[in-house]
Amino acid sequence: MKIACILLLILTSLVLLTYPFVLMANVMGLAAMPQGGPLPLTTQIAAYGFMGGSSLYPLAYGIGLLGTLWNFRKNLRAAFFWQLGVVGYLTLVVGAMFAWLMCG
Repeated sequence: MKIACILLLILTSLVLLTYPFVLMANVMGLAAMPQGGPLPLTTQIAAYGFMGGSSLYPLAYGIGLLGTLWNFRKNLRAAFFWQLGVVGYLTLVVGAMFAWLMCG
């Protein structure tokens, strides 16, 4: 369990390497005017869900990291579940991205 927790901690931190590029693209996407009229509601929900979720990832990662470090020595199972929460958040963000691709 200890190795799995450390492995999840490393894998979820690697996503932060792409964050500057993702944030810049999100800001440009939010500032862009839609061409060809208003977008359907499902496309808007998926697009803003992905852009907002990926922009807030460092906050979710930081909360998960604090929870993991707080519980790592006392309760390894709780630390593992904190990291699973971060993985779940990433899964939701990737799901929003695929929904945006399917709608758009």
